[in-house]
Amino acid sequence: MIWRFLAPVFVRHVFWVTAIGVGLVVMAVTLERGGEGTEALGAALQLHIAVALVWLGPLFCAVGLCLSRLRLKSRGELLALSVSGVGWPTMGPIIVVVGAVVGVCGLAVGEWWLPTVSSASPPAWLWTDTGLLRSANGQHLHRDGGVSYTVMTNALLQRASPRMAPLTVLHWSGGVAEMTEILARVARIFGCIGFSLMGFLAARRPHGLGVVTGIAAILLVTEAVVWTMGAQGRLSPIVAGTVGGWMWVVPALWLWCQPSTRIHRPE
Repeated sequence: MIWRFLAPVFVRHVFWVTAIGVGLVVMAVTLERGGEGTEALGAALQLHIAVALVWLGPLFCAVGLCLSRLRLKSRGELLALSVSGVGWPTMGPIIVVVGAVVGVCGLAVGEWWLPTVSSASPPAWLWTDTGLLRSANGQHLHRDGGVSYTVMTNALLQRASPRMAPLTVLHWSGGVAEMTEILARVARIFGCIGFSLMGFLAARRPHGLGVVTGIAAILLVTEAVVWTMGAQGRLSPIVAGTVGGWMWVVPALWLWCQPSTRIHRPE
């Protein structure tokens, strides 16, 4: 019964936060690329929407779960659940499942939709472990100054941009960038779960929505920077690839330990 009541509330708020995020992406891309024609605009919209759904999923989870708790609190439903004995042992698994579902959906988008829209208009030059690769003719400029030519295939183009490639074409032995991305795909599911818990905890604090939004944004930027360092070989791929799955632990513990500052006065 509790699952049937709480799960739709959590999912609905995450959905509307995602819809608002996608709407902002559509507005930004339309303003930037609106003068380039309908076809170019459509391709840009598909690419940026897919990227937002994959990379911003943890942020959507954090904000959505924070809003869901604020809604339950404002309507008195959270107090009623607490009086009925419904606490973290009951709500925690529901939050975990919602975060996992969002993470799996992001993984599916990254596996099937994102590679399709990104391969339609590849960048002119691609960075690889050995140097620059020109997508038009396969010209390879090596770091040592040498030049060679490679037969360009769709799989090769995708592997040169691991963050846009499906898992089926990435190889653990293909380089540090591919190793980092393979781990990051799985870690992002745990990231969505952790950000969901963090968002629900943040609603206990004053201005919790702003706090969790700021924390989530900082963590996602940090994850992107660490991923880049791992893909360039400056950091262990295991650390760089998994950071998205555990970087939320310290902020979540901090939010858990922070007591509410609300003053309870006797009637």
